[in-house]
Amino acid sequence: MTSVVSENRLWSGHADRAEIDRWTAVAETAAGELAVGALDRDRQNQRPFEAVQVLRDTGLVNLLVPTALGGFGGHWETAFLVTRILARADASIAQILGYHYLNQACVIFYGRDTAVQSAWLQRSAENRWLWSDSFNPVSPDLDIVADGSEYRLSGLKRFATGASVVDVVIAGGVATGGIHDGEVVLFA
Repeated sequence: MTSVVSENRLWSGHADRAEIDRWTAVAETAAGELAVGALDRDRQNQRPFEAVQVLRDTGLVNLLVPTALGGFGGHWETAFLVTRILARADASIAQILGYHYLNQACVIFYGRDTAVQSAWLQRSAENRWLWSDSFNPVSPDLDIVADGSEYRLSGLKRFATGASVVDVVIAGGVATGGIHDGEVVLFA
């Protein structure tokens, strides 16, 4: 199987004008929807279920997934642009989308098996999953300790942007013992 990374142009070069124009229009439409009630959502500390549904319905969650896997095969340049457009209307939702793009890409950044990478991205596209993470300086990494041929995970995470409204949360830490001793181990 050809690597998802090598097939996808999002890792180098630039987005073409047609892509930029298409997704600028999508982002501006989404921003118009998100602007309605954004201030009230923030003031009332509401979980933005309806707002993140806009990200799913407009296709923005699948922007960077390769077309062969059910996404739109967009470029990082486009993802940065649409995130900035949304931030003008609702910075909280734009932050969730920005984290989504980064964390969805963790499948490629940290995955070693191209078949597994493809399977995760295809499932993500099919289900229009939103991704987040629990990596941050506020709480320590989780403990991942060998327990026979498996690992035991323990610890407490106090912070994960958007975790209450997303579908996949990435977490991890450095493994102690076993075949992955000293390696960063991530899981979804």
